[in-house]
Amino acid sequence: MSENTNEIIENKRGLGSSTIFVMIVLALGVFMTAMDAYIFVPALPTIIADLQTSLNWATWTLTTYMLFMTAIMALAGKLSDVFGRKKLYIIGVTTFVIGSITASLSWDIYSLIASMGLQGIGAGIVLPSALSSMNDSAPENQRGKTMGVLMAMSSIATIVGPNIGGFLIQNFGWRTVFYINIPLGIMAVLLAFKFKETYGNQDQHIDYIGSALLVGTIASMLLGIIGLESAPFMDITVFPLLIAAAVLFISLITYEKRVSEPILDIDMLKKPKILSLNFAIFLSGIGTFMAFTYVPTFAQTVLNLNVQDSGTVLTPLSVAVCITAILGGVLLDKFGSKRML
Repeated sequence: MSENTNEIIENKRGLGSSTIFVMIVLALGVFMTAMDAYIFVPALPTIIADLQTSLNWATWTLTTYMLFMTAIMALAGKLSDVFGRKKLYIIGVTTFVIGSITASLSWDIYSLIASMGLQGIGAGIVLPSALSSMNDSAPENQRGKTMGVLMAMSSIATIVGPNIGGFLIQNFGWRTVFYINIPLGIMAVLLAFKFKETYGNQDQHIDYIGSALLVGTIASMLLGIIGLESAPFMDITVFPLLIAAAVLFISLITYEKRVSEPILDIDMLKKPKILSLNFAIFLSGIGTFMAFTYVPTFAQTVLNLNVQDSGTVLTPLSVAVCITAILGGVLLDKFGSKRML
């Protein structure tokens, strides 16, 4: 039976066994990287006391994680097209596990922030390579459902993370929240070796200069905005960062208009649907990050809840996100992206 015939049969019947295996392996990596941010959140007050630091410095751990993850994702997606999804996925998971090990050994807030940055790089590689691999492996009429499962794993992580994190921190110390990533990561890497490598367009040019400008723009902008929390706009630690962000952004736009295969397609961003979708994701991300970052800290410091209970406070929100992620994937297959948007 030919490969094309097998593909037609799989499209009619639904998900094949190989696709389900790939989905499970990819979901494991997505779950691990997503859970890390949420399992870590209840630890912030404990870390402040243990490492003798301030809340501003403690929140830098999560900020650094998100910063590096965001900055590396676009480049990682391109690299997975050229060098292979599986390779990038394995590199990402391995980097994430190394970051978890170094984070568990942190001796001060600075070493912890650096380790969280390494984890962010790993997560930023895992997510685009996992989504691309799933898109390559799933039948066309089942892609919404499989993507919904991957997104649901992120949502499940928001339920499991704070609760497990609260339990581990209260009973065994904050460093133990990083230990759980080690067996999960090793399992994800070993299983990933068993599925087929897939590629995107291998002939495309990788825009390294554009990637560097994009990373520099995001990093400068976020660091400058964070600096505004504790310093005025014209402060020497804030103003140069914001100026650098503006200069790098203008350089990025100018350069990307000149290259044939930009890391950031400016013309694509001009389309109203793409622009509105990204804006909606941006607003959703702000609300989600604020809720999951500060609610547990508020519960511990203001409501005087213990660490474990502060993680449980987030459960209703997490359950709602999980249900809508799965439901959204099913409805996407049925009604299409235009109606869902």
